[in-house]
Amino acid sequence: MPSQTSATVSAESVDPRGAAVTRALDSATMGTPGTRGKHLLWPLEDGRVLHSHLRMRGSWRLFRSGERWTKPERLAWLVLRTDAFVAVQFNGHLLELLRPNALGLHPTL
Repeated sequence: MPSQTSATVSAESVDPRGAAVTRALDSATMGTPGTRGKHLLWPLEDGRVLHSHLRMRGSWRLFRSGERWTKPERLAWLVLRTDAFVAVQFNGHLLELLRPNALGLHPTL
């Protein structure tokens, strides 16, 4: 999240594909996201990594808390909230939580 190196998030999803990731991320402390090609890698304090790939239609959007979203909520796969910001993945293609040792073994990373 902006101007922070880490933040504790609450996670939610209206999409059933995001249920397992949402449960794992709720109350997690997340670091600063990075990229590897077109893949977004968002580290967690416990060493796991949130991995997403958006293809052509997906996007991550960042909003201030209380700000109106630019896309409908039904398109949100994952919502991460802090006191100040909301990060939303819309129309994503891939969303998975990886263990630290899985990064080097991942077929597309």
